[in-house]
Amino acid sequence: MDSLGLSFNDGTVKINDAENVINILKKHNVQEWKRDYSFEDPASFQDGYSWNLWLQFEDGTVEKHVGQGKDIVDITPKNFDDFATELNGFVKERLEGK
Repeated sequence: MDSLGLSFNDGTVKINDAENVINILKKHNVQEWKRDYSFEDPASFQDGYSWNLWLQFEDGTVEKHVGQGKDIVDITPKNFDDFATELNGFVKERLEGK
């Protein structure tokens, strides 16, 4: 997602209700998440999990939240799945109206 809408290889889907994304972020207290949930050296394992969430603000600053490791439960905030499900639902609804 960027400031213009949802970006895909075949173009951008413009959205006019980005405030809903902000509400999703607030609902799940995303800005209270730790910045880094990683606790293992990535060189210590071959296969694992990772996630990244970058929030860019109007002033151009970026807040990054990440996690990587062998155990998906240990590298994600407790409400990560609920957040991801709701955000994916938001995107899916916009794409269906495309």
